[in-house]
Amino acid sequence: MSTTQSAENPLLEVDQMALEVRNLRGHSLLVLYYPEKDGYITHLDVRDIYDEFRRRGWSKDKMIEELDVLFHTYGGDPHASYRIAQVIRDFAKSVNFLIPFHAHSGGTLTCFCANNIVLGSYAVLGPIDITVDGIELASIDYFMNFARNCRQMVEEMLHDFTQERLKTGLPMVNPKPCTEVERYLLVEMVNQVGALNVGRFFRERTLTGHYAYRLLYDCMFSEHPNRKSLSEKIANAVLFEFPSHDFEMDYHICRELGLPVYEMSETESDRTKSLVNKIDEFVDRGTICRQLTDTYKAPFFRLYNMGEQI
Repeated sequence: MSTTQSAENPLLEVDQMALEVRNLRGHSLLVLYYPEKDGYITHLDVRDIYDEFRRRGWSKDKMIEELDVLFHTYGGDPHASYRIAQVIRDFAKSVNFLIPFHAHSGGTLTCFCANNIVLGSYAVLGPIDITVDGIELASIDYFMNFARNCRQMVEEMLHDFTQERLKTGLPMVNPKPCTEVERYLLVEMVNQVGALNVGRFFRERTLTGHYAYRLLYDCMFSEHPNRKSLSEKIANAVLFEFPSHDFEMDYHICRELGLPVYEMSETESDRTKSLVNKIDEFVDRGTICRQLTDTYKAPFFRLYNMGEQI
């Protein structure tokens, strides 16, 4: 392929690199790429991914035997992430998610529809952290833990203080105002965030937890003898047990959680990373993933059927 052809139609070069990944792995390949800046999962993606499967000749009556999904995202809407996962499973009997670099938050949720997750060298998943209006629900959790810890520390100090006064015969004091520190802190948090927002955040987390459990139970562990307890454990872990949205779950952490993760060969890792880097390059030039609003760039979706040319 000449440099002139690539410059005239950047998709030609992207397609060629995607076909190399497809041929290397031996499965049909769906590329789901979201730009690093201003790229995130939305409800519009559900229809577009569905249309891409139909455009390439697939239906619920004619499903792909084994599909690779090359996925690159920092996340987005959890409802759309769940629906995308269900669309993928409507068209493929077995699914492998290929993560060259990262899939965070809503991206991790979508990965739970896979039979296997295959990580490139130093690739990571991320916790499913709900962010609404720029506020991470995890930050509310940690503030609540901070308030509880403050109360416990004050109570321990008061206990030691009381014991000391008993030993010396000094009169007792009323500790009640001091032990209300947790209440004061939580009231201030609600004042800052808003009572309705706090309720909305926890409702979103409950819904997202249900989505995670359903995908794990129905897809990832559908053949596992204790899929219920395993699905509950992992859904709870990715929602509650990690410290921040930016926490990185590498191969070892994912294996410890019980996820069916595997490592790519060096060749697979190099090829998939090169493909993402090439799309990044064209995004920077403004030739792929157009800037649709001040804060949103279109994603790149493309299905490469096994044995066919684009």
